[in-house]
Amino acid sequence: MLRSVITTVLLASLALGSGCTGTNVTAFRVPNVTDPPYLAPERQALRPVTPANPRIDLGAPASGVPGLAPPSGELPELIVPDLEPFPFDDSNSTPLPASPAPIPGATGPQLPLGPILPTAAAIDVEITAPEAIQAGSGATYRLTIRNTSAEPLADVVLSAEFDDALVFPGREEKAAEQTLGTLAAGERKDISLTLVAGIAGRHCARFSVSIGRREAVWKSVCTEFLPRRFELELHGPAERTIGSRAEFTVVVVNATDEPLADVRVTLNAPPTFRERAASASVVRQGDALAWSLGDLKPRERIEIQAEYECREAAQDACVTVAVTGGNIPEERRERCLQVVAVRGILDLRVHDTADPLAVGDETEFVATVHNRGLQAARDVRLDVEIPPNFELVSTEVREDDRLLVMRHQTAGRRIEFDGLPALASERTLIYRIRARALAAGPSEFRARLAQGAGEAPVEFSEPVLVRPN
Repeated sequence: MLRSVITTVLLASLALGSGCTGTNVTAFRVPNVTDPPYLAPERQALRPVTPANPRIDLGAPASGVPGLAPPSGELPELIVPDLEPFPFDDSNSTPLPASPAPIPGATGPQLPLGPILPTAAAIDVEITAPEAIQAGSGATYRLTIRNTSAEPLADVVLSAEFDDALVFPGREEKAAEQTLGTLAAGERKDISLTLVAGIAGRHCARFSVSIGRREAVWKSVCTEFLPRRFELELHGPAERTIGSRAEFTVVVVNATDEPLADVRVTLNAPPTFRERAASASVVRQGDALAWSLGDLKPRERIEIQAEYECREAAQDACVTVAVTGGNIPEERRERCLQVVAVRGILDLRVHDTADPLAVGDETEFVATVHNRGLQAARDVRLDVEIPPNFELVSTEVREDDRLLVMRHQTAGRRIEFDGLPALASERTLIYRIRARALAAGPSEFRARLAQGAGEAPVEFSEPVLVRPN
């Protein structure tokens, strides 16, 4: 059983340096870690349909089914004439066939309009969604649309409608659509949609796939939204460079006046990340890091951190946290960041020295600028912006171990340091900005680096979390 904030301890270099890929659960310890921003955003959300057009207008197909020309304009109305009975040949005992009987109640032409389309068997839709989740949390529906036929399918559109209780976070639309275009034979596309229900109950979403304006398949998925019992947050950076580190902070709060039993936290990171530090009592479960928190007392708050080295470039490198317990539904959060290569000869990295922290505590935001080129970098200029819930205490600039006398100007929360005429090859500038927390909440420190007149500036941010008193 853990109480209050989980402390951080030194990670054994052997445990992480060796990769620890065994199947047994392995405990390891770590140094104090520093970093983390806001709740995980929705990814690849379906395009909302505006309230002015609540019914989705699929429009004309972009192209017809291969081998068939698409319809052009409207087909002329077909007239069904009155048919006389076929004559009966007296010379032959076998009567001629009679005209087909009309379909009762049918009006207009009895012929299909438009091109002949594949059957629903040509398209397959798989949907995964949580069976139960807390009210107020986002339920993510992950859809896989696959062309199971041997021919391409043109003008494929995914549509979604959902119950009144379900909403896009911060929006009011009750329907959505996503144009998928043409799916080659065997091709699949993955789409995710996150919806939130503010009230408890069983709420459903309906998904359909149309091919050339005609519905081919539809499915309905329901999720049970339960009364809220705990809060879950995941904070982390939005961008890092290859070789730098990214820290993620998990916050779990018992929001009730009753204990939460047997609470467990699991953190999963991409295979391109290497664990470098984590909060105490962590164990390795396969490729994930896990903590057993035991019972959380009423209104108790737990903070957990893990730090990773970003080893490869990635557009979306996502870290996912899952919380489970004996008397709570599983809850998940996701935070994704972009990992980019260092641009130019100057490598800018940012971190903080204390995070999370309480109101009134101080931390240092550190920006390091390393010249990895073979020549000196000219006219190096750095400006930073402290978070809105912090106040500046002091600044310090060093070139490696040598203290520099460098002036700066302040404009609100922005601090502009004087430029450095030259930074020699393999030398490092270290900017330390000490600040004091004034109010609780998540925020971020930003640093912007410029060099010379022809180089585009680079900018990175460092998340910081101030806990409530």
